Amino acid sequence: MASALERILQQSAEDAERLGLEHMPREVNQQPQVWRQTAEYIISQKDKISDILGKGQQLILSGAGTSDYVGRSVETLLRKRLGKDVVSRPSTDLVTDPEGLFPKKPFVLVSFARSGNSPEGNAAFELANQLRPEFAHHIVVTCNPDGVLARLAKESKTPALLLLMPPETNDKALAMTSSYSSMVVAAQGFGYLDEPETYKSQVEQLAKGAEGFLAAAADPMEELAGEGFARGVFLGSGALFGAAWEGHLKVQEMTAGKVICKAESMLGLRHGPMAVVHDDTVVFTFLSSDPYVAKYELDLLREIKLKGIGYKTVAVCQKATTEVEELVDIVLESKTELPDFVLPPLFIVPAQLLALFKSLAFGLKPDNPSEGGVINRVVQGVQIYPYPSA
Repeated sequence: MASALERILQQSAEDAERLGLEHMPREVNQQPQVWRQTAEYIISQKDKISDILGKGQQLILSGAGTSDYVGRSVETLLRKRLGKDVVSRPSTDLVTDPEGLFPKKPFVLVSFARSGNSPEGNAAFELANQLRPEFAHHIVVTCNPDGVLARLAKESKTPALLLLMPPETNDKALAMTSSYSSMVVAAQGFGYLDEPETYKSQVEQLAKGAEGFLAAAADPMEELAGEGFARGVFLGSGALFGAAWEGHLKVQEMTAGKVICKAESMLGLRHGPMAVVHDDTVVFTFLSSDPYVAKYELDLLREIKLKGIGYKTVAVCQKATTEVEELVDIVLESKTELPDFVLPPLFIVPAQLLALFKSLAFGLKPDNPSEGGVINRVVQGVQIYPYPSA
């Protein structure tokens, strides 16, 4: 019997267009294959990447919205694997505080972008060159070869490397799905330039795990989406906090804000944010496989169950323990054996499916759920002002 996702993908072209389902379902479904392509590409560019990374004392990961969450999802991995000072800074912050956030030492600004036409992302690139021309180096990771950011990388007077993701990752739907996960996979490769076979093996495990989620998680996520929850809280620790940020945005934007969502760390939830967990709130958790971290996460799950708060609790994990199964309502297992810091592109898949089906449950068009144009595929209305020279 076909899964809920397969039924969508099997629709006629006419029905898909009418329902606003031409792009997003396919872009979610294609992720395992484009991750494999991405890994091959990064390996082919490893010498160039290694050369430019070696020139920076600090690595700044930057983007806006989902592209910012790419950086948050790989910051831990790159800090551990590269042994460098690695920080994630939204381009929206770099634009408003460039003097405070660009260091006065050699750095590499890694800019993530689907379209490469975000005003803040492009301005951050130019401000780095304007204010720190003697220190700035760039890696641009983008899905659009024709975007402004790609052009800036090609024309930069400071060292810049342009990395173009597979063409399929330039998502046509409003929400970023395969663009987010593929840029995460690409950046993970920066930490394995000296171990390309390890990197390739990990990406293959991610891809197989995602294929499993696409097959097994679609039906339970469709069922959950059909229920009456109106809020979502997405929780994760470490790198999985990056996935929580992306999960909260996906459900919120795909429902045009009809479901209000929040991202928080597993331990941070108790410090005030737990107040938003009402009877209509889905608690969506990305669980760590680290035994030390798991102790804290299990404590939180016990507290949520003891207090009887939330509508339902979802656990996305590699392998559930008996206790996890007793504490949550829905368990989704990837059946992989990977470090936590590699998991964000895999664990986000069930959240993407929930966003897709919740959008449909509200009668929205998933390719463009914001019927009033409140949000757009590329942000609108941002005026970039000249930064005063010293």
